[in-house]
Amino acid sequence: GYSAALLAQMALEVVALESDAVLGAELKKLAGVQVVEGPLEQGVAALAPFDLILVDGQIESLPDTLVEQLKVGGRLGVCLVENGVSRLMAGTRSVHGFGLKSFADAPMAPLPGFERPRVFTF
Repeated sequence: GYSAALLAQMALEVVALESDAVLGAELKKLAGVQVVEGPLEQGVAALAPFDLILVDGQIESLPDTLVEQLKVGGRLGVCLVENGVSRLMAGTRSVHGFGLKSFADAPMAPLPGFERPRVFTF
């Protein structure tokens, strides 16, 4: 809720998605924040498209469903685990696709629901 509160204080229209009902109830106390409860990895398709999506936690896999909820020209910020390293990344959706660019290494608290499927490798 901290990021949602900061963005709302900047006079931005904020939609916060929360998977935990207790935390969702606390978020609803924030002025200027629309709270939706549900699985984080599914996003909020009913309110899409978004100008900005901020995934406020560390994830192993970025679902296409989140990228698809961005407007063309929309941006996404995320902490994505790559080869065991947590990387802060920013990406922009274009007419032709989506790309992420790493700009720093920084661990964050992991978010549930974004685990990479485990596969066998040698």
